[in-house]
Parts: sequence; C-alpha cells; structure tokens
Amino acid sequence: MDKELAKWQKEIEDLELDLKLEEADVIEAFEQHKHNLTESVNSFTKHAGEMLGEGSNLLQGKLDELKVQLALGKAESKDAFEEQRKELDKALHSASEEFEKVKGEAGENVGKLKEEFDEQMNHFKTRLDMFRLHFHLGMAEAKEEYEEKKKDLSQELDKIKEKVDGAEDKAENRLEDFGKEMGEAFSHFQKAVKGLFD
Repeated sequence: MDKELAKWQKEIEDLELDLKLEEADVIEAFEQHKHNLTESVNSFTKHAGEMLGEGSNLLQGKLDELKVQLALGKAESKDAFEEQRKELDKALHSASEEFEKVKGEAGENVGKLKEEFDEQMNHFKTRLDMFRLHFHLGMAEAKEEYEEKKKDLSQELDKIKEKVDGAEDKAENRLEDFGKEMGEAFSHFQKAVKGLFD
C-alpha cells in the first residue's frame, strides 16, 4: 500500500507543479516529460521483445515511431507545440492499438505491460493538455477564462490529494479498492483537463 500511495502522491505533486508553471518554463517541462516517456518506451520495447520475441516486431515498430516523435526538437512556440502534440497523440494511439492486438495473442504478462503503457500514456496526454492550457493562458484575450479553468483544475487536484492523504489510514487489503478509487479520480481529472479544449 505504501508503494501505491507514494506513486499517487508523486503524481499529484508533479501535476501541481505542472499546473503552476510559468509560460517560459512550459517548454522545458514538456521536453523533460518527453525524455521521461522515452525512457519508459525504451523499457516497454525491451520487455515486449523479451516476452514476445519475433512476435513483437510490429509493436516495436510502433514504439520506435513513438520514440521518433518524442525525439523531435524543442517546441519553441505554441504552433510548434501544437504540431508536436498532434503527432505524439497519433503515435501514442497507434502504439496503444498495436499493444492491444499483441495482448490478445500473448496473454497476461503482456496485458500487465499494456496496462503500464496505458497508464504512462494517459499521464503524458494529461500533461500535454496542461501544457496546452499554459499556451492558451499566454493569449491575452483568453487569459481570464483560462485562469479560472486553471483554478478549477487545482481544486480537482486538491480532491485527489485528500483521497490519497485519507488512504494512509486504510488497511493493506483495501489496496485494490484504493487503486480503483484513485484511477476513477484521476480519470475525472483527465476529463476535466481534456474538456478545456472541447
């Protein structure tokens, strides 16, 4: 339970930091998250190769495409960021679809790896949307509206933090319930972030 709590506490802290970034720091944070995801994708590629052997060729190709997108140069402007975000979104989706195909053929171990990949992917996509919010905050005509949305997201994070803080008192056998509860709370937060641009 402690490991699960620590994971969620770190995730919330990271999201709070990302939400409080100044516009000038967004590009560096985006680059750092791209680097972190690249390391995770390298790990997924290695594990998929070990588990599937030759059967992982298509999946490894999709993961390699994702790494190419993650390796693109710095997004120095809002337009460059938007272009990278769109291409990353496509590559993430494509890799996830291939993972799903492989999971159906390969069984439980690959299923767990797919779950980890999906978790990393969802967290990265949430960050992309938060960075997108920062770029919109830079536009004077939308500043007030997006500042209000940023405040709403901060309140959503506070709710998740309260759940994590309250979970420290829960028994070890409630880990599965806690994981589901946190997954639902985070999913709600992700939808709130995504909803900013719909």
